[in-house]
Amino acid sequence: MYQVYMVFFSVRKLSKYVLTDLTITSQFKSSYSWILYDFLKAHYGYWHLPVSKEALLKLFGVENKKSYLMNTGMFKLKVLDVAVSEINELTELKILYKEEKRGKSIVGFDPHWSYGTIVPSATEKQMKHLEEIVLLIKEDMFIFINLQEKKNREEAIEMIKEIENMNAFLIRPAVITRDYANELIKKATNSLNRLNYFLKEDNQETIEVPLFNWLEGE
Repeated sequence: MYQVYMVFFSVRKLSKYVLTDLTITSQFKSSYSWILYDFLKAHYGYWHLPVSKEALLKLFGVENKKSYLMNTGMFKLKVLDVAVSEINELTELKILYKEEKRGKSIVGFDPHWSYGTIVPSATEKQMKHLEEIVLLIKEDMFIFINLQEKKNREEAIEMIKEIENMNAFLIRPAVITRDYANELIKKATNSLNRLNYFLKEDNQETIEVPLFNWLEGE
C-alpha cells in the first residue's frame, strides 16, 4: 500500500515539531539529502513507510524531470542513492530501501530507517488494541460533540480530531515502532477516560475502556 497522500499530509503536519541539527545538515552536499533527512525525522515513531515513485519524485521536487520519470535507475543514481549515502555517512540515522515492483517496473520504494539499532515493529496485538479504542471513540463521536457543557464539548472535539489522525498509523503491515504504538495506546486510553468523565458530567452512560496487558502486549 502506497501512502501517496498521507506522506505529504504527515510532513506538513509534523514538520513544525522537527528540530533539524544544522551542524549535521550543513555537511550535506546535496539538497536531496536535506529533504530526505527532514522527511524521516518528521515521521517520528515510524521505522519504514512505503512510498510510491510518484510521491517520492514530488517529495524531491523532480516530478517534472522527464529523465527521472522515464528512467528510475537514473533517479536512484542522481537523487535517491545520493541522499541515502550522505544520511548514512553524516547523520545518526541508518537507512536502506527496498524497491516495490509491478512486473518489471519499479513503482515505489519502501525506506527503512533506525538510529543505528534494531527497532522492533508494533505487534498485531498492539495494533488491534489501538484500533479498538479508536473505533469506540469514533462510534460515539456525535455524542461527544453534542455535550451540554461548552468547555467539555470543545475539548472533546479536539480529542476526537487527534484520534482521527491515529487512523494513519493503523495500516498493515505496521509502519510504526513498538514503543510508539505504546505511546499511542496510552494517549488514546487517556482520551477515552477523559471523554468518559464528560459523559458522567452529562449523566450519560460511559464507555467500557478496553484493558491492555502491557506485559503480554509485546
